[in-house]
Amino acid sequence: MGYNFASYGPVQLRIDRDKEYPLYPDGDTAWTQSLRTDQEIVDAFATSSRMVVQGRSSAGIDVIDTYGLSGFSEALDMIDRACSV
Repeated sequence: MGYNFASYGPVQLRIDRDKEYPLYPDGDTAWTQSLRTDQEIVDAFATSSRMVVQGRSSAGIDVIDTYGLSGFSEALDMIDRACSV
């Protein structure tokens, strides 16, 4: 992410406007609580146009990062083919 998350605060992942997932901070990354949620997120990425990650940096600054998901499905297909999945 380019910064460390505050260790005490939640991180929220929003995909388009209708899907939200709580994430758990660990340094400059944030994780889901289960593999099932990981798969739900990957499936949502494949059919969505953007995601927003919202959290608090270790410096106490509220941060919102927005990412486009254009091309995600194609990239995932290429990865799956390359890894024989």
